[in-house]
Amino acid sequence: LHHQGIFRVSGSQVEINELKNQFEKGEDPLADASDCCDLNSSAGVLKLYFRELREPLFPMCMFDQFINCTMNCQTPEEFVERVRELILCSPADGPVSSCSEFPFASQPV
Repeated sequence: LHHQGIFRVSGSQVEINELKNQFEKGEDPLADASDCCDLNSSAGVLKLYFRELREPLFPMCMFDQFINCTMNCQTPEEFVERVRELILCSPADGPVSSCSEFPFASQPV
């Protein structure tokens, strides 16, 4: 979370493809911290999976709520709290309901 540009800066396409292939084989390429790949490539794999979802990560009915959150929150802490509230209120069968499984989703800002 302290890495500048995570989810904005592209990782190595070769490394992203290698990570994706390993995940799809049931392997965990990130389990060995001593052989850690580029953080931007790890984020790139996650972005790739999000793009491949059939349904959007956040339902369109929540779009205005997220936009209001970005415009009306005064502090990063308030923004994080409001986004967490929105996620908790999201449909239980949607893709966003599994976001709590990502370690960074529960990290303080």
